[in-house]
Amino acid sequence: MPREEFDIVYDMLVLAPDHIKERLTLLNCDRYIMVSSAEIYEECHIGIREEEYNAERENWAYCGYEGASYKIRKRYAESALVTDFKDIPSIRVRFPVVLSSEDYTKRIVWYVEHIINRIPMYINNMKEKLAFISSEDSGAFLERLCDLDGGTFQLFREHKAINAAGEGILSPAEICQQIETLSGERAIYSNPMLFTPDVDEAPFNGCRTYSLDTSAAKQTGFTFMRNEEYLMSILKKHINHV
Repeated sequence: MPREEFDIVYDMLVLAPDHIKERLTLLNCDRYIMVSSAEIYEECHIGIREEEYNAERENWAYCGYEGASYKIRKRYAESALVTDFKDIPSIRVRFPVVLSSEDYTKRIVWYVEHIINRIPMYINNMKEKLAFISSEDSGAFLERLCDLDGGTFQLFREHKAINAAGEGILSPAEICQQIETLSGERAIYSNPMLFTPDVDEAPFNGCRTYSLDTSAAKQTGFTFMRNEEYLMSILKKHINHV
C-alpha cells in the first residue's frame, strides 16, 4: 500500500510513541510538526531551555497508554520521532497549559465555579507561578512554523524542539483574585490541616514555579500575548456562563 503524501503534517494528538510509529510508517511529508508539552522537563524553574530535555538520549521503548505517565509517554514519543524517523524534517513544539475560553479540561472553569458557588477549595501552591499560553497564540505559532521558508525551517530544525509560551507567569492566587474582582464573590479556602478526601483539590495543585525560555520561538518574529490580559478576557466569559 503506497504511503500518503503531504507537504506539512501537524500532529496535536501524539500521546505515546506508538502514535509516532503508526503515523510515520503510513505517510511521507516535507515537514512534521509535533505538539509536545512542557511537562517533559524534569525540573521546574524560571527560564527552562529546550536542551534541558534531550530526546535523542532518552532510553525509550514503544508503549501505549498503560503503564506509563503522561510525562514519560510524551518523552518517549519525542524520542521515537528523533531517533526512528530522524530523516523526516520535524520540529517538536513544547507548550505549557493552554488557556482557552473553550477549554475542554475545565481547569480554569473549576476555579470560577468554586468561587462563584462558594465551594471550599483546597489549594496547596497559592504563590507558585506557572507558565501558560493562549489558545490563539498556540494555533498562530504553529501556523507561523508552516509559513517559514525551507531554509529558515531547516535553521529552526537545528533546535529540534521549541518552547512556546505566553508572556508572564501566573499563580493560583492571582487567578482567584481576578475571579473575585470580576465576580464580586469571595473565595473560600479549605484548611489544609483539616484536609479530607471529600474536599475539592484544585487542578494545578502540586505545580511549582516555572517559565519557559522562548528565545528560539521569538526568532521566527512571533510575538506572544501577555497571559494576565488573556486570562482576564476568558474569565469574563466563564463568569457570565456560570
